[in-house]
Amino acid sequence: MTFTKKDIVTIVSDKTGVPKATVSLIFDEIIKYIKDMVKLGDTVAIRGFGKFEKKEKIIKEIKVPSIKEPLKNVKSIKCRFTTFKTFFK
Repeated sequence: MTFTKKDIVTIVSDKTGVPKATVSLIFDEIIKYIKDMVKLGDTVAIRGFGKFEKKEKIIKEIKVPSIKEPLKNVKSIKCRFTTFKTFFK
């Protein structure tokens, strides 16, 4: 089953009694903070859950059909999430 942000906000609101609008605002701020820190190159670790980190690599050459010449040394930036070993216990 896949849970959306709306599902998570509803579940947390129902369990805590906090209004959905407040839970949604807090959820948005947590996600925004994680994104901002990872963009800066920091690792965000949440004990018992996992860590978010920036992953950069240089791709030597990419072939793009719309242009005739391949692009060289293209930087690829991604956010990597790794669960901690205790996550599934």
